[in-house]
Amino acid sequence: TTLVAGGYAAALFSYGQDGQLTGSWVAPQPEGLSNHFYGGVQMLPNGNRVVANWTGHNSKDFKPGLKLIECNPAGQVVWSWNPPVDQVGTINQFIILDQLDTSMAAQEVGGVLSNR
Repeated sequence: TTLVAGGYAAALFSYGQDGQLTGSWVAPQPEGLSNHFYGGVQMLPNGNRVVANWTGHNSKDFKPGLKLIECNPAGQVVWSWNPPVDQVGTINQFIILDQLDTSMAAQEVGGVLSNR
């Protein structure tokens, strides 16, 4: 399965190995908020998906929707993040570092990225 953040379609799309669309999902938003542009997506080990909802270029755009949204495999929102407008504008990408093995942290030594 390939999971795609749909940009201005403001939806997640999944495709099978044959390239055929197998499903789509749109996050429900609280009253008065909206989806704008799904710019990044990550699948978690438990099967949940997290998507970044980019909400625009300027301060009037920052409030329209939740910035990060996590849903379970059934499509239900289990967590979301929408910080105060004066703290964070909008995001378009993220990396969740769950289960990060810090013993494998890479170092740039002599121009080569290595974990030794």
